[in-house]
Amino acid sequence: RARTLLCDYWSEREPVAARTQIAAARTLLAQARRPSLAAGLQTCEGEVLEYAGDNAGARAAFEEAIRIASQGRDDEMLASALFSRGYLLGVQGEYAAGQLVTQNDENIGFGVFAR
Repeated sequence: RARTLLCDYWSEREPVAARTQIAAARTLLAQARRPSLAAGLQTCEGEVLEYAGDNAGARAAFEEAIRIASQGRDDEMLASALFSRGYLLGVQGEYAAGQLVTQNDENIGFGVFAR
């Protein structure tokens, strides 16, 4: 978890440092008790891509993070990925779409927002 937090910190300040954290965390992921931390790494990867101007790549990373977090039933990682995707959609002028929880998202994690 510490590596995902460091990645988040560095993602908008120093992309190379963020990618270093992603790489380091991926090497440790096999030993993790919480395999859905991979979703946090995908979300961070998406943020690095977004800051670099690669919105299509960022969206794909956020979608993958949503899938991973959903499969792992990790509400924290799911909420983060959904938020990041929603923010990106808002930046792209799809604000309403970014605020909506899709039917698929509702099936996999709507409870995240009900708390």
